Amino acid sequence: MICLTYSIDDFMISYFNCGTVETLPIAIYSMTRRKVSPEIYALSTIMFVAILAVILISNAAEGRRYRRDLTAQQQAQM
Repeated sequence: MICLTYSIDDFMISYFNCGTVETLPIAIYSMTRRKVSPEIYALSTIMFVAILAVILISNAAEGRRYRRDLTAQQQAQM
């Protein structure tokens, strides 16, 4: 739910402050007003995969860090 709120907030800020510059949220909105084209699907897929990759890499790094700290703590107790 919070992602939807941030997305709408980002669009509203971009829409009212863009002037003559077309930002990404405004470009996506203008493309979807006509009809959903393959470019929108491609852009959405690229954004989804990029965000998913960042999340997975972050979680893997955090897991490694946690296991390393846990083993160091166990070795210090011995």
